[in-house]
Amino acid sequence: MSDALASPPPEERRIVIVGRNSVLWSRIADRLLALRPDTLAVGHGDIAGLRLGPGDRLWIFSYAPDAEANRALFDRIAALGAGHHVYLSSATANIADRIRCYRYPAVKAQGERDAADRLNAVTVRIGLIHDDPDELPGGISAATRLDDLVALMAAGARRPDEEGEAIHLYRLVERPFSGAVERTAFNLYGALLRLAGTRPCLLRPLDLVLRTLGWRWYGYFRLSNEQCRTTT
Repeated sequence: MSDALASPPPEERRIVIVGRNSVLWSRIADRLLALRPDTLAVGHGDIAGLRLGPGDRLWIFSYAPDAEANRALFDRIAALGAGHHVYLSSATANIADRIRCYRYPAVKAQGERDAADRLNAVTVRIGLIHDDPDELPGGISAATRLDDLVALMAAGARRPDEEGEAIHLYRLVERPFSGAVERTAFNLYGALLRLAGTRPCLLRPLDLVLRTLGWRWYGYFRLSNEQCRTTT
């Protein structure tokens, strides 16, 4: 067994990431390692040989589109011996209780509940990740700066005062539209969402058109952002 997978001394405090191959980890790896060079990132294939100590804080970046697959992952993680667990979720989980036709928000929301039940995990919800606000779509978005996520990870995500509450690591950022045509399309899409009510997935053919145009303010992202606006 390599030194990296060996059990650390009890007093050692490491950050361990499950999700070494995720896009998010690739974007923040150098920054977090500069602050915390003892950070260890692993893939699913490394879990069987991993040994952790009670001071280690394990972050779960991984996502499976199936709730049972996520539960199986949590059960494997539970056997590793880490003292603290953090489940990285999405701001879009805020619509899962009232809009059920989108898989991603539903699986993320269920993952929050299962991670809490199986691991006593703290949930951190993030929005659209970015370095520069220019990367964000037009309109208002729940967004998370990469440096803010790195800072939270380096400091340690502490459980909110109210049990069961998630840490909301995002802020509402407003960006201009590319022009009058996009602004009009944004407003028309909002009207169609209101008409669709609890069946917004009827608009998915239109979502594909908007995606092709590079306008990323549709679907569950749009619904989640509007929910954030009314609760923040």
